[in-house]
Amino acid sequence: MYPDTLTFNTHTREVHYKSTSTSPASAPSTSTSTSTCNASATATLVLRIPSDYPDTGLPELISARDGNKDDVRDKTRRALTTGTSALALEEGVEVLDQIITVFEDVVASSASSSSSDQATSLRGATTSTTNNNNHHHEDPPGKRQAATAKTVIIWLHHLLATSKRKLAIAPTTTMHMHARGHESISISGLTKPGYPGIMLFSGPRDLVDAHVQELKALNWQAFQVRYDSDEEQHPAPASSSSSSTSTVASTVEWPFTHERGKIIEVESMADLVRGIAREQDKEAFLRAVGVK
Repeated sequence: MYPDTLTFNTHTREVHYKSTSTSPASAPSTSTSTSTCNASATATLVLRIPSDYPDTGLPELISARDGNKDDVRDKTRRALTTGTSALALEEGVEVLDQIITVFEDVVASSASSSSSDQATSLRGATTSTTNNNNHHHEDPPGKRQAATAKTVIIWLHHLLATSKRKLAIAPTTTMHMHARGHESISISGLTKPGYPGIMLFSGPRDLVDAHVQELKALNWQAFQVRYDSDEEQHPAPASSSSSSTSTVASTVEWPFTHERGKIIEVESMADLVRGIAREQDKEAFLRAVGVK
C-alpha cells in the first residue's frame, strides 16, 4: 500500500504519508505576483500506530497538512466521522488505506477551495490598490494593536507531554496566518510545564484564539482559561480618572522580557513572573493563578 509515499518510524510508531496529488501551490504561475509559490508543496499526513494494531486500537491522527501547508486535521477528523465519506472504523481491521483515501479527498477539496480564494484575491487586487492610493491615512500602530490584541492565561492540571509542550511554544496557527500576510505575524508568551501547567499568550486576537482552540482540542485532565483580556474590558465609572488606563491595560499586548513574537518555556512559576515585563501585568497574572 503506497510503497513510495509511506514511511514508518519503529521508535515513535508514526506513519508518515506524502500525498501524490498536485496542489495549487505546485501549479505553474499565471502572474508575476504569484511567482513565489512553492513548486514542491506536498500534502502530508502523520498517524501514530498502537503497539497491538490492528488487533486492538486505531491509528491516532497527529498531523495533517495540505499542499499549502495549512492544518487540515479538523477537516480530516470530520471527514472520517461525518458526511458522505464517514468511515465505520473497527478494531481488528486494517484501516490505514481507508484513512489515507479520506485524507486525499480532504486535500483535493482544500485545493479546490484555495484556487477559488486565489482567484477572488486577484480580482480584488486592482480595487484594493486604487483604494490604497486614494486613502493614505492609517491608524497608528499603537491604535491598531489596542483594537486587536488579546492576552490569555491558562491553568492546567499538569503539562508533561513533550508533544503538547512543543505545540504550546510553536503554534501552527501563527505560521498559517503569517503565510496569509497577517500584519502581526506571531504570538508572544510563556509556558511552565509540570504541576500545575501554565500557559500565557499575548498577541493578535485571531492568532491567540486560534492557538488556544488548537491546544484545547487536545486531551487534558483540566484546562481552564483563568484570564481573558476580552472579558476584562469593563469600563471604569465616568468620574474615575483611571478609566482610559483600565481599558488600555486589558487590550494592548503584554510585553515580556524576552524577544517579542516568541513563546518560551520556563522552569518555575517564579521564572514565569520574572518574564512578564510590566508590574501591572504581573499583578494580573498572580491574581489569575490564585497567588494573590
